[in-house]
Amino acid sequence: MDADEAVQVEALIEQQRTPAVASQYALHAA
Repeated sequence: MDADEAVQVEALIEQQRTPAVASQYALHAA
C-alpha cells in the first residue's frame, strides 16, 4: 500500500468510527 492509499484508508476510518477510535488507530499505525 502506498502513501496515497494509506491516507484514503485513514479518511474512511475517520468517517466510519468515532474520533477517539480513529485517534487510537492512528497512534498504533504511526
